[in-house]
Amino acid sequence: MKTIDSGLLATYRSSTPTIAVCVTVTRTDAEVFRWIGHDKDVVVSGQTYLAAPGVQLSALVSSEGFAVDNAEITILEDADITRADILAGIWDGAEMEIAEIDWKAEAPVKNILKVGKLGNVTPKRGYSTVEFRDLRQAIQGQHATVLQPTCRYRLGDAKCGISLNESDGLVLSGTVDSSANQHTVTDAARIEADDYFGEGTFTFTSGLNAGLSQKIKTFTGGVFVFWQQFIYPINVGTDIDTYTATAGCRLRFQEDCIAKFDNGINFGGEPNKLNPDTLSAPA
Repeated sequence: MKTIDSGLLATYRSSTPTIAVCVTVTRTDAEVFRWIGHDKDVVVSGQTYLAAPGVQLSALVSSEGFAVDNAEITILEDADITRADILAGIWDGAEMEIAEIDWKAEAPVKNILKVGKLGNVTPKRGYSTVEFRDLRQAIQGQHATVLQPTCRYRLGDAKCGISLNESDGLVLSGTVDSSANQHTVTDAARIEADDYFGEGTFTFTSGLNAGLSQKIKTFTGGVFVFWQQFIYPINVGTDIDTYTATAGCRLRFQEDCIAKFDNGINFGGEPNKLNPDTLSAPA
């Protein structure tokens, strides 16, 4: 049974309740933001919730059963919430808590209404909208295993069994020689075979993009092409950006799991699965 602070409960029952909604967002980089729907900042349990006229929370839609509760948040871009960070995916999947307090109380106590994560972030002109999805979102996805010719594991995870480290040559460091755009970088010192890094991960370790990663679309002759561009400019010349790149796996049985990684015993697919045309073909 849920317990509500007696002072807050009295405020709920009052004919003139002084209730404000406060929101806590913890991004994937561990940075925490706290906002309150009030005209001044309020301290709750030692944490300051900032009055946020630039943050608007729509009506919270709650449903019985397993339907996912949701709301839409509108956030104006400012020094703390930038378009570049949004496009870089730093806000994607952030944890969010929605609560209510009595802002007039001497020591406000939160009544937590919902806990969940941020979903799709949609950048618009001068602001962004983002979905809040409660914890039941996790049960809406596909959790059963289906037959497929390619591997269902990710290179380096526990079921794959491959350890991604520098000593095995699967994680390599380098510096950027040139960059035609934020979609492509070149490191002429790379001697690996073409496509060695295809579907691997490229992570900047210095420069404006430090800590940001992108999936590698192709790798040919020292040229990395990414599926999506990096948000910030890439430095070359005097202030050279450094990076790490992991070997890529295209999830194929012969070409990747056996020939490239010698890991056929842990392959997570069914490469010899018969297709419908084969099954229905005349004998």
